[in-house]
Amino acid sequence: MVDYRRLLNGARRVAFYGGIGGISLAIGFSLAIVLAVARYEAKLPSVEELKSGYDPPQVTRVLSRDGKLLGSMFTERRTVVPFSEIPKHVKLAFLAAEDASFYEHEGLDYFGMLRALFANVRAGQKRQGASTITQQVVKNLFLTPERTYERKIKETILARRLEKELTKDEIFSLYLNHIYLGQGRYGVEEAARHYFGKPGKALDLAEAALLAGIAAAPERFSPRTHPERALARRRYVLTQMLEKGFVTRELHDEALALPLRLAPGTEEESALAPEVVAYARKVLEAAVGERAKKGGFTITTTIDLELQAAARKAVTEGLAEYAKRQKLVPPLTAEKRRLWGEPFSGEPRANKIYVGTVVALDDEKGTIDVRVGSTVGRVQLNNEERYNPDKLAPSAFTKVGALLRVSLIGESRGQPPPVPLRLELGPQAALVAIDPRTREVLALVGGAEPVPGGLDRATRAHRQPGSAFKPFVYGYAIASRRFTAATVLELPPLKNATEPGPRRVPVRLAIAKSDNAAAEALLAAVGAPNVVEWAEALGIESPLAPTPSPAPGAYEVVPPELANPYAPFSS
Repeated sequence: MVDYRRLLNGARRVAFYGGIGGISLAIGFSLAIVLAVARYEAKLPSVEELKSGYDPPQVTRVLSRDGKLLGSMFTERRTVVPFSEIPKHVKLAFLAAEDASFYEHEGLDYFGMLRALFANVRAGQKRQGASTITQQVVKNLFLTPERTYERKIKETILARRLEKELTKDEIFSLYLNHIYLGQGRYGVEEAARHYFGKPGKALDLAEAALLAGIAAAPERFSPRTHPERALARRRYVLTQMLEKGFVTRELHDEALALPLRLAPGTEEESALAPEVVAYARKVLEAAVGERAKKGGFTITTTIDLELQAAARKAVTEGLAEYAKRQKLVPPLTAEKRRLWGEPFSGEPRANKIYVGTVVALDDEKGTIDVRVGSTVGRVQLNNEERYNPDKLAPSAFTKVGALLRVSLIGESRGQPPPVPLRLELGPQAALVAIDPRTREVLALVGGAEPVPGGLDRATRAHRQPGSAFKPFVYGYAIASRRFTAATVLELPPLKNATEPGPRRVPVRLAIAKSDNAAAEALLAAVGAPNVVEWAEALGIESPLAPTPSPAPGAYEVVPPELANPYAPFSS
């Protein structure tokens, strides 16, 4: 006979101990999760800094006086805009494409995570993700892009932490300003400028949907290289917006019918003033130090682009005419090259001119390799229009073993050879134009050709002013009230003069003829220290010694130092 009581007691014992075991397993599993989370949390970065301000690398723009773009500086091409300035339809497009329930969840899409987990298990590898906008912000700001389960755990922990520290709008703002959208552009603002030639606040619905569509894979869906794929993604985003109730059918259909309209190129920058951009960088770094690398500044200069173009043309054409008169265009004679001296033998530096030896020619690539001291550099002959107007091949332009004058573009240290070189066969020039009333610099040209990173002779090349210094001698003499423009000076006779005896020359005529003897006589009369002090008061900052005589301009100054003190003469 079956003892049901005994069986019942046994079943109860099994159930009891089984329950105890199950609870123990659950507690153990929970404890393991807590310990694992604690271990990861201890190693995770803090999100506290985001509460005090978001400060990523941004673009610094240098503008002309009327707001035209001269150039830009950046480590990451990004312009941060306030969340309130991003149009609503742009925000909705990204929500539809990336995370439609963003404002409803607490940073994690649990169903999506489970779906991705099962898909990855079936595939035997990680093929799907289920990242919310919050998780993407965490991944972009705090974590590496590796696709591992460990990184996913960290991402999950940080996403929950971020949701507690920031509002939804703050998190979404981080996303829209930080996301990479292809071709070196970060954030909606820079992407809008690049793809459509307009600021983000001017985007229409079709453009917003296209940007949101390419966010998943910017290179794969790039509208510039894969327009069909980009349009397919735009269609997907617009459909999602319609299904989520973000847009009406009418707006959806209008946007869907529009063709792909891209800006012809990147945001237009002027090629006329690389010296101004370089100088602006120098001034910015002096003003804000390391903060300059972060960018985000807008620098408005006093440069007038029309005058800058005219100045550039004047320098280029003037030097070309000089080169023709002096026969400095190829082929150069051996006698002319010997005037350059011996080849350089040390370690070259950027923005200095050296004599080097040609070691290789490549007509197919159009290059000339030149040994300059301890390194080998390369000249792209096709870029040397000034010295190669007839587009000669390298083998017709020079030969191996010949000497060439060159300068380095950028530093050679750390660069594998060949480093980039520019030809420096003929003379150079610089030009500074200022408004004599305000002293504002209206045009600045640092050399024959606008070379980014090249030597800016307008602000860095110290040269003797020569006779250009004489007006300061005459100016102080008249300002001292001891002389006037009508004062007649008695000067020694000129060599080979037909009339014996001293010359009688009015100050006015001496200035017009740049008479050295007259300048030296006035300098002796008023005193060299007084002339030096007067020139420094007018704006010359380079050190001037009162002796020997500064009348011939034997001292070195940079062009702006000479242009600025001339302003009082014109006014």
